[in-house]
Amino acid sequence: MKKFFTFVAAVLLAVPTFAQISDAEPTAHTLKTGNRPVKGTYGLYMGVTSDMFKDWSDKNISVSSLPIINFKYMQTDKIELRLGFEFSKSKTVTKGEMSDNDFMNKKVNASNTFTPGFAYHFSPKNILDVYAGAELPIGWTRDKVYSEVEDDYNSVKHGAFNIGLGGFIGLQAFIGHLPLALGVEYGLSAKLDLGDTYRYAVKSGGSKNEWVSDKPGGTSYDKLKKRDGAWGSQFRITLSYYFNK
Repeated sequence: MKKFFTFVAAVLLAVPTFAQISDAEPTAHTLKTGNRPVKGTYGLYMGVTSDMFKDWSDKNISVSSLPIINFKYMQTDKIELRLGFEFSKSKTVTKGEMSDNDFMNKKVNASNTFTPGFAYHFSPKNILDVYAGAELPIGWTRDKVYSEVEDDYNSVKHGAFNIGLGGFIGLQAFIGHLPLALGVEYGLSAKLDLGDTYRYAVKSGGSKNEWVSDKPGGTSYDKLKKRDGAWGSQFRITLSYYFNK
């Protein structure tokens, strides 16, 4: 019995210490920022997605996408606001002379996405954090291939506006006494691509021609409207850093 009462006393003495850590209050064993984010805490979120892993394993394509970068803000102890950015751009310009004619070739590929969202954190525990949320990715893509020889040119422009809606669930674990968390997220999303067309412009021998198509080398139209929809899943590995102002 004496051992039992000694064990109970030790547990009771430990409770205030665990409560301080869970509430992110500074103690002799924690940093000032605490382990678990609370109301008013800011965060930086970086990670990679399953789509990127697929790209990296494909030897036939080049990956120009940056890892996901998000900003977080804890509006309350349980409600997290998010704003994410994902950008990629490449540009190649070649100039020279061929058969006494000056030429220029240009290729541009760009993609930009903004992703506002929110998450609700269920568990108040300091070790593991379970949450669920939604996001609204909005972005656009722009591609251009242009070649020019003296006064003649050939141009192909492609652009689309993208909007989507997704939901996700996540789990993150806080690393020691540091304001860092390593986590995973899984989500389902749908997206809509508007204006996904290709515009051609050709000038040769003083005459100009312009047309639009729904795909490279496809049927030519004077005017065209196009809309594409898709849905799918995504898996993320995340690393978050939390701080206070």
